[in-house]
Parts: sequence; structure tokens; C-alpha cells
Amino acid sequence: MSPTETTDAEFFKQLFQAAPDAVVVVDTAGTIRLANAQAEVLLGWDPADLSGRPLEVLLPASLKERHARHRTRFVENPVTRPMAQGADLVAVRADGTEVPVDISLSPISAGDQRFIVASIRDATARRAVEEQLTSSEERMRASLESMLDGFAVMRAVRERGRIVDFEWTFMNTAGAATFGRTPEELIGVRVSEVQTGAEAGGVLDGYRRVVETGQAWESSSYAYSDDAVHGVFDFRAWRLGDSLAVTWRDVTDRTLAAEAVRRSEERFRGSVEHLQDALSVFTAIRDESGAVVDFRWDYANVQACATTGRDADELVGRTLLEVLPALAPAGVLEAYKHVVDTGETWTATTLWIEEHWGSRGWARRAFDVRATRLHDGVVVVWRDVTEQREHDERLAIRRAELERSNREIRTLNELGDLLQSCTTADEAFSVAARILGDLFPQLGGGFAISRQGTGLLDPVASWGSRTSESTMFAPNDCWALRRGQPHISGRMAPRCPHLGDDVHQAVCTPMVGQGETIGVLHIEMCEEMGLTESDLREEIVPLATTVARQVALAAANLELRDRLHDLSIRDPLTGLFNRRYMEETLAREVARAARQSSQVAVLQFDIDNFKAYNDRFGHGAGDAILVAVARALETGFRSSDVVCRYGGEEFTVILPECDDEDAVAHADALRERIGELRVGHAGAPLPTTAISCGVAVYPDHASTPEKLLRAADSALYAAKHRGRNRVESASNGSSIA
Repeated sequence: MSPTETTDAEFFKQLFQAAPDAVVVVDTAGTIRLANAQAEVLLGWDPADLSGRPLEVLLPASLKERHARHRTRFVENPVTRPMAQGADLVAVRADGTEVPVDISLSPISAGDQRFIVASIRDATARRAVEEQLTSSEERMRASLESMLDGFAVMRAVRERGRIVDFEWTFMNTAGAATFGRTPEELIGVRVSEVQTGAEAGGVLDGYRRVVETGQAWESSSYAYSDDAVHGVFDFRAWRLGDSLAVTWRDVTDRTLAAEAVRRSEERFRGSVEHLQDALSVFTAIRDESGAVVDFRWDYANVQACATTGRDADELVGRTLLEVLPALAPAGVLEAYKHVVDTGETWTATTLWIEEHWGSRGWARRAFDVRATRLHDGVVVVWRDVTEQREHDERLAIRRAELERSNREIRTLNELGDLLQSCTTADEAFSVAARILGDLFPQLGGGFAISRQGTGLLDPVASWGSRTSESTMFAPNDCWALRRGQPHISGRMAPRCPHLGDDVHQAVCTPMVGQGETIGVLHIEMCEEMGLTESDLREEIVPLATTVARQVALAAANLELRDRLHDLSIRDPLTGLFNRRYMEETLAREVARAARQSSQVAVLQFDIDNFKAYNDRFGHGAGDAILVAVARALETGFRSSDVVCRYGGEEFTVILPECDDEDAVAHADALRERIGELRVGHAGAPLPTTAISCGVAVYPDHASTPEKLLRAADSALYAAKHRGRNRVESASNGSSIA
């Protein structure tokens, strides 16, 4: 509304004084210019005393800053604001008390000046009414929300004045649950979008008549079924202006029970007599206190008779426990009592019952059962699922066997991988024992291998709670080694003497590798585990045989590898390390000495006049001398020293961390020891043997392995040239005879 033009100030002053509301005129700077008598009544200020004061005297402190912003915007855009719009406002009286107010604002002009006319009305009564309405609405919503019945308010949706649908504007929680949704999901949704069954059209027509005629619509036991709702309901709908309210109650269970009662005996029999499931009707039997103690058989269909193995005449009139006493310990009787006392349906799947089923005798059978209350009794439907459950159990057992087999295969594969990475036979047995601990966690056992030279078997690795002695035993103490095949020690078969006294059962399996029996694997049960000999033969023996074969093959391969390695680094005649091994070892020891700033000594010697031995006594005699010298070299040196046959009658000894003086002393002691040898050949003694020896030390005499050997060799030739049977050092050419 455009500002009002006026030039007659007195006229407006009289008009303001006659206004029913308090009126205050304020200039654009916020100064009060005029106040009427009603302002004095409402605010307690004398109009003359109020004039000239800033408007802020009427405002509480919390509104002053915000009011300044609002006044600025209003001056910039002077548009009339009606009463009771915007936020709730408060005015301050002359005595400092506050009063809730409603204010309307109107811009006016007087000449070239602009003013704001504020009409102020006491809002105390209005707000009290609104609070009462809000409280009443909240109580109403709380009451509707707490209802167990469904309640909804629907607005009519019109097209060209004709009602075409209804839209939910309110829905309580119980009502939304009928549709399987929440109230928020239904508010604003049209009824036809949710209720889509064949009955939906009739429901909408009924709602339309309620709105158009104002007559309430009631219906009892109204059956409804669609994708969202299925059941029987009692409901009532009544008009609310152009809307309607509906309340409904789900009476599906009550209706079904009443319908069952109303059916005739013949109709009931015709509908259930030949069901594939067994069906029986029972009435509760109560004691003097009213507690249910048993149930009387009122009806049994054909399948119920077939399941129990009794005719209908043998069931009807008798008590449940009289016919099937095993139902009490199975918990069925208590479940039926709970159904009668609470009305809750009881469902059990795979209920196993061992009972005497009429002429069939005793049997363990499985049932799926559902019991529903009917008056003071129960209707029970059950299905015999024994074959299916036994099939499921067999499948479960088979599945467990497959899982165990897969686990065993994975473990055996892991064992094979680990055995390939082992470097010694002892390590292979230790790894296999750990794996067998995983395969047979409840059992114990171990490996015993044949020791050459003793003829006995030596336990080398074990797992679990073994009770057998960990001492060596003879092959005849194990029936598996006697028979050359797995042997089960138990109640029926002979017991292996090497087993401990606490062993109840055991499986012994020979370990054969490369065609040779290298030992035995024995698996023991220290306590009675309920395993039959058939169980051991079918489950333990095959697995033990596979493990024994794997471990034996791995151990045989490792021993073969060790022999081949020895052949590659040892001299076949003397058994000493060969020249190749000597050169590799010398390079390694020189490198270590360089890192540790230590010394390495080399003794290089050969047998004096060895060619003469061969020429005079033959090569067999020469070989005998070489072997005797090799045996002499195996004594008198440290375990860290390396003794090698360099070639022919020449030998090399590597002495780590040894200086020149000690090396010369070792060489001279060796010379004396060999000089004392007494060697025979072909039944005749051979002449005594003497050696010449050269000594060189790293880094005193050479800086590399090759130079060190050459230095020792030069010292050896010096010993030869100076008369043989002596030791020469590369340090200064000194000799010891």
C-alpha cells in the first residue's frame, strides 16, 4: 500500500486518539513523535512524557539491536506489515515490566517528512489461546499415536469439483504398520498408490460417499488383500469438512478363529482330512488350580493317524501324553501350554523325537511343527521330515569329510613344499612332526630312523602327548617293520613292544625311500578316543602312509644329496677334501682374515721319494701310504682346520687364525707323526715314510690366496732342495730338521 498523503496533522492526531489500539508515531530516526491514550493504558507512559523519547525505551535489551536493523530495512522499503506477523514481540512498560504485543506498521508522509505508525495490541490473550490450542493438539496427537488401532486423516483430492482420490494428511504408527511403512512414508501419498487390490475401488467409493453425504461408514470383518495389505479389519470412517477420518483394527486372527468355530464338522473334515501334513486338534486339560496339565485329542486327520501309527478311534478322547509320552521330555507339552496361555503361535523345525510309533515300534523321527491356539486348546500341524533331515545329516557328514580331506590335502601339499626346502634329514623329520601335529591335533606320535652301525631305530622327532620311550629300539620291536606294512596296535592286533604302557591304540607305518626302509612313523592314542579299528584303517592309515612315503623320500633324497656333495668335495681314495674344496675354502678364509685383520697359515707338503714306493712296491703300496698319511692328518689339528689332498702325493692344510711360529710347530709335529707310521701291504711291512713341508702365512708372505699357495709351494721346494724330511717357512727360509 502506498504511503498516505496528509496535511492536516490535527485531524490525524484526533484519529489516533480515537483508535482502539495503542498507537505510536515514530520518525525515521526512531524518535517517538506522538502516542495516543491507549498507549498510556497499555504501556503505562504518559503520552506527553513519551513524546521525544527514542523508541528503544519500549524495547527489551534483547530486541534493540535487531530492531535497529529492521527499522532501517523498513525505511528503505516502506510496506505496510499487518498485525501478528513475524516473530513474537515484547514491549517494556514504564514500570519496567514486559508485556507480549502484536504490532502492525504503516508508513505515512507529512509534507516532505516520513513517519512510521505502529499500532500495538496486547497479545497476552491471543498467545494464551494459541498455547492452549498447541497443547491440545499435542495431546490429541499423543493420544492418536498411542492408539493400538490404526488412525488416519485423509484429504479429498478433487478434479473439476469431483472427488477422484484421497491423500493422507495424518497417520499414526499403528496405522502405518498395517501397510508395512512409517507414517512419514505415507503422509502426502494418495490412497490409490498404496491400496491397489480388487477391493480398493469399493473402499474409495465408500470414502467418497462419507465426504459427499456426511454419513459415517462402518464395516465389520471387512476382508482386504493387495500387495500392501492383507487381512480382515473392523473400520469406521466419518467426515471432517472436506476430509475424513478413518480408524481400523486388524481382526484377522479373531475372524479366522471365529470362522473355524462356525464351520460345520463335515466341512472341517472335508478341508483337512486328506492334507499331506498331519493335523490334530486338542483341548486343554486343567487341574483344580486351572493350570494346564495335558491335552485331550479331539480330532486327527488321516496323516496324523498314519504318523502316529494309530487309528482315529485310538486317538480321539485319549490324552496327548498317554499316546506319546516322549513329548513331555522333548518340551512339546510345555510349548503347547505356552500357546494356550499366551495365544502365541509356536513353530519348531527339525524337532527330533524318539518314541514308540504304534505298530512301527521305537524310532527316532524329525518333525516340523506349528501349534496355534484354538479356544482353550491348540491346532497342531506337523510334517514328518525324517528322511530329509537324515539326508541333510548325511550331506553334512559328507561335507565335513570333504572339508577334512581338502584340509589334509592342503596340509600334505604344504608338507611337500616344506620338505623340498629342508637341508638335512633331521630338519625334514622335525618339519613333518609339526605338520602331523596339525593333522592329528588330538593324537601323539613320532619318527624313528635306522642308525647305521647299530642296527637300532633312533627316535628323532615327535609331537603331541607321546608316552612311548624316547630310546632306541630294535626293528623286531615294531610289527610294522616285521611285516613291511602298516600295523594297528589295539585290542585285537598284537601290540608293538616299543610303545609306551599308556598307549591304548597306535598305527605304525614303515618309511621306505629309494627302495630302502629307513625308519618307522608311529601315531599314538594315549586315551580311549572311541576309534574303532575300522576308523583307524580308513582314516589314519592312508594319511599316515602318505606322510611316511613323503618324508622317507625327502630324507632319502637329502642323504643322497649329501653323499653327492661329499663326492664333489672329497678325494675318493683318502676321504680328505679335494683341491677344488681347498681353493674355495682358502679364498673364503683369506677374505675373512682380511675383514677381521687376522692371519691364515697354509701347510703344503708331500711324501718324500713317493715315486720310489710305487716303482718298488707297486701302486697298491703307494695307495696304502696315502691312506695312512690321510688318517694321520685327521688327528693333531683343530676342528676349524681344513685338511686336503692337493693331488698325487701332495697335501695342503689350511690353519685359520694361526701365525708363522705356530704353523711351523704344527708342521713339524705332523712330520714327526708321519715318520712314526708303520704301514703294511700284501702282508709285508713297508719302509717308514717322511714328508717335506712348506709354510706360508697371510698376510705376512702373500696378499692373495693364489700367492699364498705359491709361497707355501716355494717353501716346500726349498725343503726338498735342503735334504727332505724337513719344514721350511716362507718368512726367512729357516728350517727344522
